[in-house]
Amino acid sequence: MVPFAGYNMPVEYFGINEEHITVRRGVGVFDVSHMGEFWITGPSSLKFLQYITSNDVSVLFDGKIQYSCFPNGKEELLMTFLYTDIMLKNSCW
Repeated sequence: MVPFAGYNMPVEYFGINEEHITVRRGVGVFDVSHMGEFWITGPSSLKFLQYITSNDVSVLFDGKIQYSCFPNGKEELLMTFLYTDIMLKNSCW
């Protein structure tokens, strides 16, 4: 347990291997609301997102979200992230 915003937050419950197997066989929930947020805008934003992500961003439509990764070109992942169609509504791509 670690302190977080005045509460005790578990970092791990039973160890990474057991938690991984549990999620693969059942379900897992991870709260991403505390993480950073950024906006990609401009006339080339769709082209840019298509280039940096591993999913097809152009298939997003109202109410959908994609989970993707940001590879570094060396067969490694720099980070994973979620992106939504809110960009479509706001003419960001």
